[in-house]
Amino acid sequence: MSTEFLIFLIFVGSAQKLSVTFVHDSQLTLQYLPQSAFLHCRFEQHADFVYNMNVTFCNLKVSGSCKNMAKRRSDLSVMRITATLAVILLHTCSTISQNPDIFKINKGQYLLFTTIVCLMNWAVPLFFMITGTLMLNPKKKLSVRDAVFKYAKRIFLALMIFGIPMAWVVVLITHRQISLKLILLGILDTIEGKSFSHLWYLYAIIGLYLIIPMLKPYVNSTSINTKRYILIVLFAFNFCFTLIDRLFNIHIAFELPIAGNSVFYLLTGEYLNEISADGDIDRKLNAFLIAVVVGTIIAINIIAYPKAPLFLGYDSPFIAALSILIYRQLFGVKCGLRHLWGIDRLTFGVYLIHPIFIHLAYNFLGITPMDFKPLLLSILVIWAVVVTLSFVSSYILKHIKWLRDNIL
Repeated sequence: MSTEFLIFLIFVGSAQKLSVTFVHDSQLTLQYLPQSAFLHCRFEQHADFVYNMNVTFCNLKVSGSCKNMAKRRSDLSVMRITATLAVILLHTCSTISQNPDIFKINKGQYLLFTTIVCLMNWAVPLFFMITGTLMLNPKKKLSVRDAVFKYAKRIFLALMIFGIPMAWVVVLITHRQISLKLILLGILDTIEGKSFSHLWYLYAIIGLYLIIPMLKPYVNSTSINTKRYILIVLFAFNFCFTLIDRLFNIHIAFELPIAGNSVFYLLTGEYLNEISADGDIDRKLNAFLIAVVVGTIIAINIIAYPKAPLFLGYDSPFIAALSILIYRQLFGVKCGLRHLWGIDRLTFGVYLIHPIFIHLAYNFLGITPMDFKPLLLSILVIWAVVVTLSFVSSYILKHIKWLRDNIL
C-alpha cells in the first residue's frame, strides 16, 4: 500500500534526497523541498500497517507520525505464528502416519501420530480465516489488478520458485537419476500439484485471491443475517453432507455453484471479525468448548481407528468447529512481544521450507521420532529443531532482496 503525508523537517545539514529501508520490509523515500519547511514523503510497504516513526539518517533528522493508518493487529500475528507452529507439528507427524509401511510403525505409534495430525488440522483453516479477515474487511480497498498482480502473483511466484525444486527432489527420490526429461517432469508435476503435499495451500489461496474481487462487494454490502445464512448453507453442503457420505455411504447429489471448504473458511474469517469486534467473547466458555472438541477428536481417533483421518480432515465439522473456536480464543489478544511483527513476517517462508528439514531428517539422515523414547517427547524435540531451522532459514532468505520484494 502507499500513503502520502506531511512530516515536519528538522534541518541539521543539507540533503536533497535519501532512502531508508526498514527491517520490516518498508521503504521510506524522503524528498527535501527547499521552498518548504515541510518534507513530502511517500511511504510504501508490503504490509498494511505502519508504526509511528522517528528516524535519524546521515545529517538529516526527521520525526513525525502517520495519521489515520490501520494499526497492526497483534492478535492476527499471534494467530499466524501459532498456526505456523501447528502446521510444522502436523507435518512432523503426518509424514510418518501417511507412510506407516515405510517407517514400520505399530498400532500405538500410528494412533499417536494420527491423533496429533487431526488435532492440528485447524491450522490451515485459520490461515484462510485470517485472509478473510484482512481481505474482506470493508476498509480494505482491493482492485482486480491488486488481487491478480499483487497477491495472486506473489503466491504463484512462491509456488514456482519453491515448488519446482521440491518436485525435482520428489522425482530424484523416485527415479534415482537426473535427466532433462525428469527436470521437465518436475515442472509438470508442480503444475499438476504433485510436488510436496503442503503446497496445496498455495494452489487454494491463489484461487481465493482471484475470486475475492467478486465476493468482496457483496460481502461488504450484505447484512449480518444474510452472511450467517450463506455460512450455514456452505457448512451444510461442504461439511455435513460430506460427513454423512463417509459415515453412511449415502451420497447427497445436491451441489452448490461455489463449493469448497476454503471459501467457507474465508467468509467465516470476515464474519467472525465483524461479530467479535465488540470484544464480547467469553474466553472461559470458549476454552471449555475447545477442550470438548479436542476430547471428541481424540475419542474419534480411538473409536474409528484406523480410519479416523477420513472424518477429521479440513472438511470435517469437528475441525471447522475447532478452527472457529481457536480464532475466537485468540481474537483481540494483545501481545507485547517486541519482535512479534518480525516473527510474523517470517511465517510464510517457514511454511514454504519446513518440509525440507523434515524429509532431510527422516529420509536422508534416517532420524525419526521412533528412534528415541518416550515417543511424544521425541516428536516434540524434532518439531522444535525443525521450527528453529525453518525460522532461521526464513530469516536468511528474507535478506535476499528479490525474494523479500516479490515473495516473502
